[in-house]
Amino acid sequence: MVRAQQHAETAGPPQFAKPILQYTKTRQEVLEIRQALTLFLKTQIEFAGDSPASHISLYAPNDATNVKRVPPELNNGLRAQYLKALQANLDAKREYNSVLQEIASQKQDLHSPPSAGGEGIERKGAEFQTYLGLLRSRREHGKIQIFQHYLAELNKMDAGQAGYLGLANEQATSRQAAQNLMAHANPTLGSTGGDGSDVETLLHNLERAVLRAKSQADAERRLLEKLKSQHLAEDVKPAPTSKKLGALRRTHAELVRWVEEKLVVSSAIDEQNPVDHQTAIDASDAENIRVLEETKSLIQEQYDAYVNARRALLSVVSTASQPLPAGPQTPQRRLQPRESQQNIATPDLTLLFPYVSENLLPLSKAQKAPSMQKTYLSAILAKEKWTACRMLDRLQEESHLLPEYPILGRQPRFKNAVAAINRRSPPLASPTNPNEASEIVTRAEAWSFAGREAEGATKGYVEDRINFGTELAGKAEDTLKEVYELMNQDYEEATAAKDDKKEDESDIWASESRYARGRGGRHGRLEKRPKGPWSGLNGRVGVIGDG
Repeated sequence: MVRAQQHAETAGPPQFAKPILQYTKTRQEVLEIRQALTLFLKTQIEFAGDSPASHISLYAPNDATNVKRVPPELNNGLRAQYLKALQANLDAKREYNSVLQEIASQKQDLHSPPSAGGEGIERKGAEFQTYLGLLRSRREHGKIQIFQHYLAELNKMDAGQAGYLGLANEQATSRQAAQNLMAHANPTLGSTGGDGSDVETLLHNLERAVLRAKSQADAERRLLEKLKSQHLAEDVKPAPTSKKLGALRRTHAELVRWVEEKLVVSSAIDEQNPVDHQTAIDASDAENIRVLEETKSLIQEQYDAYVNARRALLSVVSTASQPLPAGPQTPQRRLQPRESQQNIATPDLTLLFPYVSENLLPLSKAQKAPSMQKTYLSAILAKEKWTACRMLDRLQEESHLLPEYPILGRQPRFKNAVAAINRRSPPLASPTNPNEASEIVTRAEAWSFAGREAEGATKGYVEDRINFGTELAGKAEDTLKEVYELMNQDYEEATAAKDDKKEDESDIWASESRYARGRGGRHGRLEKRPKGPWSGLNGRVGVIGDG
């Protein structure tokens, strides 16, 4: 046996194990690796006694007391996770032992004989307070559990159901559960009056909570309906009476015209002979059927000719590309008459391939080039259109102009009228799809309409403010005239003096000539009337009572 193992070691690994040789180890190497890992882990763990020598004892280290640290070079690997799990296990054991010690000490205090004096009374009082606190916490816990249970039931149910607040069965079940809970929590108390009152209080609080939740849900529903009604009121604005009357008149006119056309057609049909009419209908049907049959036969003939031509072309191309090897003729082929062999016409390949290479291939390439170019251009156009639409959508979301000035034709209450108008005048169509309106044009129309409306609104506001300012300026001028009259001054002369001063500053020659004329005629003019607020007193100002 030993010789066989030695022979296997000298012979080397088998052929099938060579690809995974770098991932396999011998038993001795595995043992050395485990021993090295054991030594490394033992340096990170503190034991109560002697550290174990075997790696098997590290599977469940019962005598371990603490983990020193988790080396950072492990990078949260398998060894780091092992040390963390061991540390958590040791912490749980310590907590478990501390809880056991507390429970044992409490049991010992409960079963120990009472001591004499005030210490026994104080201990009993503390124990009684602890017991009362425990009972209160249990009672609150039971209330919370019941409330959570019924809250979950209410969340599952629909508020519109008939039995939404039918709490008869639930009250009986909760009352029984509360009685069982109180009996389990306080088995020493024999009186049931307190339990009944607690259960009634609990049920009363539960009913109040349910009613409060229902009222809150109703309030939320009312707020939601109010918000929806506000949105509907904002979206749908009442149309003016003049527009309604105009729409009704147009509708009435269209209905009258349609009825008149139908009456004219029906009267014309009634006046004709029914037999002649039926004969004409049969003749027209027979003519249509004959034309349809001729068209179908022509299409069938053209399709058969196309299929035959395609088959002939494919057979010629396959024969030329893959020639059959010349082999010995079979006896059956030898027995065939020479006349049938002469009737088989071999295709003239020398004439066919130059035609295919010179005419068909360039034609196919010329057909592919425009199609590829068209595909490329359509892809680029679609991409640019998508980018433009996305940019316009983002601008629309961030804009404060479009919501204030929307296009009336795109509102829900104008859809029917716009559809009727669009039947007569189709909108602009995109180059890629002529039947559909361009999305970019639609968004651009919205921006153009909003810009025009905003410009008109701004212009109207500016005009209103200008008119208001003009009115205020007129009132101020009237007030200034009254002030000048109170001060016994001439408003026209004062304003004319200011205007003359401005003109003098602009033209110096006119001011000098005016000054000369004024100086020459100063002595000839009469003395000016005194001005000022005190000129009316004529200098007679004195103290009251002077004689």
